[in-house]
Amino acid sequence: MATEFETASEECSRFQKCDCSDCPLETKKYYSDKSDPTKKCTLAKSIRKRIGLKWHLKNKGLKSRELKSKQRWDALPESVKEERKERLRKISIIGRLNAKGYKLTRKPKQGPTTLTNSPKTPEMTQGRGK
Repeated sequence: MATEFETASEECSRFQKCDCSDCPLETKKYYSDKSDPTKKCTLAKSIRKRIGLKWHLKNKGLKSRELKSKQRWDALPESVKEERKERLRKISIIGRLNAKGYKLTRKPKQGPTTLTNSPKTPEMTQGRGK
């Protein structure tokens, strides 16, 4: 049985017990009061984003810092975005493994992430009794 909510903040799973002063799902003016000692919103970004998009919130369920970062990224030219993505691929462990021919795959409901189609080198098999 689906429950209908009156506001986006009520759809949050932590609504009943949350006392966050700057809820990103609140439709009123979104601000952060530095002097307020109450905790920050700890709801996962993906959940806040889903709820924010569903309710057509101005901030899309993002915190103020996340929203400003997204706006800065969106304002960058495509060439700069591609350059930064390429730089991240070079320093990322996944990017480096993919460049060496390893494929990082996650089989659904079958356990942890595994490397497949990886070349077996003598260094990889040493110490395993093979």
